[in-house]
Amino acid sequence: MSQQNMTIDQPTPNYKLEIPDHLQHLLLAGFASGVIGVVMWMVLSEAQRLIAVIFLVVGVTAGLVGILLWMVTNQGARLNARRKMMDTAAWRGDEQVLDVGCGNGFLMLEAAKHLTTGKAIGIDLWQETSGGQKDQTAWRNAQLEGVSDKVDVQNVDARRMPFEAGTFDVVMSSLALHHMGSNADRERALQEMVRVLKPDGVILLYDMLPMINQSQAVMRQKGFKHIHNMGGVAMKVIAARR
Repeated sequence: MSQQNMTIDQPTPNYKLEIPDHLQHLLLAGFASGVIGVVMWMVLSEAQRLIAVIFLVVGVTAGLVGILLWMVTNQGARLNARRKMMDTAAWRGDEQVLDVGCGNGFLMLEAAKHLTTGKAIGIDLWQETSGGQKDQTAWRNAQLEGVSDKVDVQNVDARRMPFEAGTFDVVMSSLALHHMGSNADRERALQEMVRVLKPDGVILLYDMLPMINQSQAVMRQKGFKHIHNMGGVAMKVIAARR
C-alpha cells in the first residue's frame, strides 16, 4: 500500500454529542407503544379499544417528548448555540471564565481557545447518570485541543461555589440547568453564577425554555438590565449583563 493511501487515525476529542442512550430508549419505547396500540385497535373489539387508546397516547407522548429532547441535544443545535455564545463574549484574551456543568468540556474548551493569559474553569458533579460525561474525559479533550494549560476542571456543586464574589468575567452554562433538580436548586445555582460574576461581566446560558425563563427572572431580580435573547423555540441562548 502506498503512503498516499495509508490512513492514520488521529485521536479526536469526545464530547458525547451523539443522541443519548436514554433518549434513544425513549424514542424506541414510544414507537413500540404506538405500534402495539395500532395493532390492538385493529384486532380488539370496540369495547376493548380503550386499551389500544392508552398505548397510542403513551406512544405519541413519548415520541413528542423524545423529539423535544432531540431538538435540545442534537449536535447541530449545540454547535450553533456554542457559536452564538462565543461570538457574544467579545474576547480580550485575559478573561477568567467559569463553565457551570462543563461535562466533557464542550463549551469550556472552546472558550479556552480564545484566551491568552486568561483561564477557563469548568465545574461539575460527575455521576454514573451523567450520560458519559467524565472529568477524565474533559482533561483528555483539553490535551487534544491543545488548551490544557488554560483550563482547570473541578468537582464542585453549582449551588455552593467556593469562589470569591466577582471572580469571573464570563460565566456560562450549556444544558446543565435542567439537571440541577428542583426550581429552588436551579435558583440557588443561578444566584451563585451572579455572585461570582464581575460587575462588568456577562452570563451566557443555553437550555430549555422553562429554565431560560427562570434564569431571566432571577437576572432581573438581581438588577441585570441587559438580557439579550438570541432566539429559539424549545431552547434558547441568552446573554445577560448588568
